Amino acid sequence: MNEDLDAQEGLDHVVDIFGHEDMRRGWGRGFLAGRLSHAHLIGGPEGIGKGTLARNWARLLLCAQPETGTDPDPRACGECPSCSKVASGNHPGYLEISSEGGGTIEIARMREILSFLSLRSDGRRVVLIDSADQLREESANALLKILEEPPGETHFLLVSHRPASLLSTIISRCQRWLLGPLSRDSFHEVLDRHGIHEERASFL
Repeated sequence: MNEDLDAQEGLDHVVDIFGHEDMRRGWGRGFLAGRLSHAHLIGGPEGIGKGTLARNWARLLLCAQPETGTDPDPRACGECPSCSKVASGNHPGYLEISSEGGGTIEIARMREILSFLSLRSDGRRVVLIDSADQLREESANALLKILEEPPGETHFLLVSHRPASLLSTIISRCQRWLLGPLSRDSFHEVLDRHGIHEERASFL
C-alpha cells in the first residue's frame, strides 16, 4: 500500500489489513488486557501499509465501543460518537503530525504536540507521527523529552520507513512492531480481492 494513499484516507473508515497476523494478534492481546505501551514504533518498507495500520489502531484506541470479537485483531466500531468525531476530523483527542511534502519535521510541530497535550482531556489521546524518520535533530530531542515523561492515557504511534535512523533512546521507549513482506497466501488474497486471478498473478 502507498503511504501517501494512507494519509489521504485518514481516519474516516477502518481499512482492511492483509497479512501480519501474528503482530496484529500481539497488539490485540495487549489492547484487550490493557497492557499496551504508551509509545509504539511501526516500521517497515515504504508502501507496506504502516500508515493504514497505525490509523486503524488510532481509531481503536479512541473508540468507545470496540469490536473485540474480531480475529486476529479488535476493531473500532465505526458508529459510536467517538468514531463519528474521528471520521469527521473533529476528535479532540487525536493529533497527526507528518512531514510537509516529504521534507523534515520541524521543531514547531513538536510545540504543536505540547500544546495539544496541555489541553484538558476526558479520555484517551493519540498522537500519530507519520514518517518519524524525517524528524530534525532538535525535533527528535524534543519528542524524546515528551516520551520520557508521557502524560496519562496518551498513546504515541510513530510510523517509520527507516526505524534504525531514529534516536536509539526513542526506539528504546517504544514497543516495536515491524512489518515485513506479505506471505504468499496473503499476497494472493490481495490479488484476488482486486480481481487479479491466479493465471495473471503468476506473471507478477
